[in-house]
Amino acid sequence: MAIQEGFCKGLGQLEAYVNAEEGVAFQMDNGMYWGSINEGRVSCIEGVTQKIEACKFHVICLPSGKIMIKNWMGLYLAAMDVPSEVLFPIQPVTFTDNENEEYDVFYKHNKVTFKAFNGLFLGRRCNKRNTLTATRFYPDETCYFYPVIGDIHPPVMEILGVVPCDISGVSCTPYIMGEQTFTNWSEDPVKHTFTMIWETCSFDRIIWTRLWGLGVMCACNFKILDTKANVLYSQNNEQVVNVLRFIAEHLTQEVEVPPRTEARGQFCVDKQNFAALGFTAIVRKTRPDESFTFHIVGGSWKGLVYNKLRLEVTHTPI
Repeated sequence: MAIQEGFCKGLGQLEAYVNAEEGVAFQMDNGMYWGSINEGRVSCIEGVTQKIEACKFHVICLPSGKIMIKNWMGLYLAAMDVPSEVLFPIQPVTFTDNENEEYDVFYKHNKVTFKAFNGLFLGRRCNKRNTLTATRFYPDETCYFYPVIGDIHPPVMEILGVVPCDISGVSCTPYIMGEQTFTNWSEDPVKHTFTMIWETCSFDRIIWTRLWGLGVMCACNFKILDTKANVLYSQNNEQVVNVLRFIAEHLTQEVEVPPRTEARGQFCVDKQNFAALGFTAIVRKTRPDESFTFHIVGGSWKGLVYNKLRLEVTHTPI
């Protein structure tokens, strides 16, 4: 098989939908969805323009690393060897434990493709019905499918809270972020206000231990020392999420400067540019009928951590 950039063996974002009660739907390259259709003719998988009940499937992982795909009626998708055709149409069948019901899974970016028992990839047959067949020696654009939630009405996913597991590994070092001076030339004490604005940004990275969010984006803020950070789960079910975080801190402090004295104010902060720590997220899934369940999901967070933003003043007689 020709090597394609970003082409890997594995579930990719399909992992998020394994064992999910909401199931999974697969969107074709032309925007249509797989539909398990049976309307008085031979059952098949064909494209439908809108997601309907017949577009919902369940993925079953096998010990071999392969998968089986079950439709909304409990039938399994099989690549059928039809003697009168050179095509291997994908049809729903009752479970027979036959190898034609099993598939290897590959992914590229946020899409997946499937290889059938005959060594050929599943692809959209560009006919009037846009049927699914196992006939491609190498995957082209018609072989890649975007997994989305199977239910027509998705649940609401919320990250209710994030708890850092252990901050003892965070080691902040003092830094001088800015400096100002003020000279009191008079013979009397004078009050002066030092003001500092610290603005920067951090490219944070969130790494989830597993995919869980069913393609529903959600986020939550949390605190590490004096740092306001956040975690994010993306609609593409990414295991690694990069987030640009803007930091803006304002510090104002009034000091009394003795007569004929120069006051030097140094704005300091303790920080670690590339801190890393684990976290636990508490997730609530609310279904369309308003019933809900809670889940605990782990992950790790990497980014800039800071603490103890302060003003340090020294006086020098003149």
